[in-house]
Amino acid sequence: MIINAGILRRIFDLVKDRGAYSEEQRTSISETFVSDSDLVPVTVAHEIFLPVIGTVNWSTIGLEVGASIEPLDLGILGYYLHSCPDLLTAYNRLVRYQALISDVANFHVEEDDEFIYWYLTTPMGFGFMDDRMMKVVTDLGMACRHGVVKRLVQSRLSPASVELVYNDDDPENLIALEEFYGCKAVYGQNFNKIVYRKSDVERAIPSSNSEVRRLLEPVLNQRMEELYGNKNQTQMVERLVRSNIGLMNCTLESIAFKLNMSPRNLQRRLQNEDAKFQDLLEKIQKEVALSCKQNGMVPKEIADLLGYKETNSFLRAFKRWYGVSFSQHSG
Repeated sequence: MIINAGILRRIFDLVKDRGAYSEEQRTSISETFVSDSDLVPVTVAHEIFLPVIGTVNWSTIGLEVGASIEPLDLGILGYYLHSCPDLLTAYNRLVRYQALISDVANFHVEEDDEFIYWYLTTPMGFGFMDDRMMKVVTDLGMACRHGVVKRLVQSRLSPASVELVYNDDDPENLIALEEFYGCKAVYGQNFNKIVYRKSDVERAIPSSNSEVRRLLEPVLNQRMEELYGNKNQTQMVERLVRSNIGLMNCTLESIAFKLNMSPRNLQRRLQNEDAKFQDLLEKIQKEVALSCKQNGMVPKEIADLLGYKETNSFLRAFKRWYGVSFSQHSG
């Protein structure tokens, strides 16, 4: 897993200003950022922040980074976003090239006639992160992207609402959330989601430049190819399906889009590894279904989560996977 060095630097500066590091630690960590790479392994973040996990109040770190981040912190991607014609295009490109920010969290965008819905999922049980730190990752992922796009139009941008999966009993944190976004925030929801009015994200970006966009897009595509092109595609697909199942319809086309390649190209690469997309999808659906059953979810809830249009279709699949009916399974 990776994270953008510019974001990591912003987090380090905030933590450093809280006096969490010794002079020797600050010097040593600062040298980590002296690199031409715009991406660093998440293990580097682990090494940087593990010594101060217990000494810093992390509750608003994500919002503070979102309030201070600039598009150009993202390197070439930031220049590309500045060249987009409008915010909606920039949003879609942030999803397309999200791996150039981080692959710790996954974003997915949906829209209707009135609103744009920007969803985020985070992996559970990740390394040293407990529920508290997963909240930080959620806030960081959502606030950074909101902060970036807000600065592209150089004006106030307030969502219609913000919904969060986690719960937080501290009323001060809710106040901080609502002040940052400028709208109502609600805990304990099914998805992490920012809802924007479509009229807001159709705003033009003042720095739009089609020539810059034309020149930078091949560079970003090449960077994505370097990140994913030579990796084990089976593992990449499995990871993306696991992190997006229940959030979007996981199809060959949607997963290929997240990998910045055509469905045909992804299919061919999987075939080279003796794998098929549908087999990988069913393998994960099977695992998730059993885990959900063990956690007390009923068939309809699981069917909806896995993307089945009818509960009976899910029940037939469950029996095919495990050899017994849902009610007969002892798991």
